[in-house]
Amino acid sequence: MFPQKIKKNKTREINKKIEKRFGVNPGFKHLMSVGDWIYIYTGKEQDFSEIPNIISAGLNIGKFKNEFMPTIEGAQIINPKKNYFLLEHYEDALKWMQGEDILTEDKNCNAGYVIIKYNGDILGSGVYERGIIRNRLAKNRKLRYK
Repeated sequence: MFPQKIKKNKTREINKKIEKRFGVNPGFKHLMSVGDWIYIYTGKEQDFSEIPNIISAGLNIGKFKNEFMPTIEGAQIINPKKNYFLLEHYEDALKWMQGEDILTEDKNCNAGYVIIKYNGDILGSGVYERGIIRNRLAKNRKLRYK
């Protein structure tokens, strides 16, 4: 499957959904997709069908089905103003990066995707529902440290 340029109206829809969810309009202009995966790129036109074995083009910022599911890089670009969870302790940040879920009573997050922060850094995203943030770090991004 070759990367496909996302049309302007779909790009606007993605920007609006991100703004509604995270309180920030990232102003993305040039997006490509491979299936549901979204990539940001410089906007330079390229015929990807002429490049053998291409898998993707640009920086993977997340997945978009009915809502935007950010990757770590996508979460860092967005830098949310709402629906984020701030970890206060190093041990909690380490547990998150190892793939553990977070139990919380935080009332500042709405059900759905939230972005996890610690000490000014963005660690990724998870799904918040009923006091639990389910870890959505990719397996290859998790720390194997105990």
